[in-house]
Amino acid sequence: MPWRAVEAEAVLTGSRAGIEVFTNAARAALAGAEPHPQNAFEVELAQRTLVRSLQTITGVSA
Repeated sequence: MPWRAVEAEAVLTGSRAGIEVFTNAARAALAGAEPHPQNAFEVELAQRTLVRSLQTITGVSA
């Protein structure tokens, strides 16, 4: 079952598609992440993946 990222949706709703908005939405989506020292890099990786996915979906380039 997919989970909604309500915080990210709030950032995206009514905003013009762009890298800054996508980055803010990704940060909002992962704001509650509590990584362990050995996998802390995965939060940054997830943020970058979300931004890239939003770019691909919308056709916005960097």
